[in-house]
Amino acid sequence: MQNLRKLASVLSLFTFEQPELTGSEVAALLKRPKSTVYRTLNAIAAAGFLDHDRATGRYRLGIRLASLGEIARQSTSLQRLAHAALTRVTGATGEMSTIMVQTGKHGINIEVVESRQVLMLPGLVGTPQPLHASAGGKAILAALDDETVTQTFTWPLERFTRSTITDRKRFLAELGQVRRVGYGTSWGEHSADIVGAGAPVRDHRGVVIAAMTVGCPETRATSAAMTLMIRTIVAEADRLSRALGFQGEAPVLPAKLPNIERAGAMALGRR
Repeated sequence: MQNLRKLASVLSLFTFEQPELTGSEVAALLKRPKSTVYRTLNAIAAAGFLDHDRATGRYRLGIRLASLGEIARQSTSLQRLAHAALTRVTGATGEMSTIMVQTGKHGINIEVVESRQVLMLPGLVGTPQPLHASAGGKAILAALDDETVTQTFTWPLERFTRSTITDRKRFLAELGQVRRVGYGTSWGEHSADIVGAGAPVRDHRGVVIAAMTVGCPETRATSAAMTLMIRTIVAEADRLSRALGFQGEAPVLPAKLPNIERAGAMALGRR
């Protein structure tokens, strides 16, 4: 048990912000003697959970952890069920689709099905994305009340493009729209040439635990394409929610989705 605690304490130090550490840095963070820490690091490296670059003296997470992570990823119910749903979304729309979960102020893609288009979007698993500038992030945040959203972020929000919504009043109004229509959109708000749609995924309690998203380059975001993407993502997110035990009302979209092309043109400054 003590060895497990040592293993966990060391591995937990490696993050997106600090993917590599020296033995001295690990000792300082753990507040333990260097000699003890080096023995622990070498034992963990020998087991394959850390890689040690002898030229720089730095340690990083090992390939064995990546293998175990892949097994865990495939075995969890959300990701396992999501893959089939995302395959249907990408098959129907021709565009990349993802499952995003919240971690603090960011969203993380935990499952991705890539587009087969010649011009495609990168859908990196595990890459943090700002919730306020993504369609999936808006779908997740819309499940929260305005007070919680206000307390979660520092205002004004970080700007990534000229279309990023940074003002608190405007952003809360945007979330109100997402609640009314049942899906979120992003028109060049994180990357200037990327458009996306996202819908909430709920568990058996009705709690929003993730968002299913679909995205494409702005050049392919016609009114017809956006209509197909939104209808597909809302239907598949609801289908996934049902598979997870959700029994609430199904979302109902109008026969004609309002102002899709106009809203996109305005957001991207193409009036």
